[in-house]
Amino acid sequence: MVDFPANMSMDSRGTLYLLDQSGGSVVAIGKDGSFLGRSLGFGWKEGLLNRPAQICINGKGEVFIADSANNRVQVFTIVE
Repeated sequence: MVDFPANMSMDSRGTLYLLDQSGGSVVAIGKDGSFLGRSLGFGWKEGLLNRPAQICINGKGEVFIADSANNRVQVFTIVE
C-alpha cells in the first residue's frame, strides 16, 4: 500500500493521512484501519509531489505538504 511512509497527520473526522515519500502520494486510512484511497501522484508540476516529507492538517481542512525535492510547500483542501 505504501512504499516509504514518511509522515502522517489526522483530520478532525479521525481520518489518517500517510505520506508515501517514494510514491509521491497521500494515502487515506479510516478510523477502522480501512484503506480509503490514494491521492496526488509523483511529479514536478503543481498538484504533484516529489519526495514529500511532512504533512499538516489544520481545523479548516487545509493540508500543507512539504514537497522536499520540488523545494516548495503545497496547500490542498480536503473534499468530503
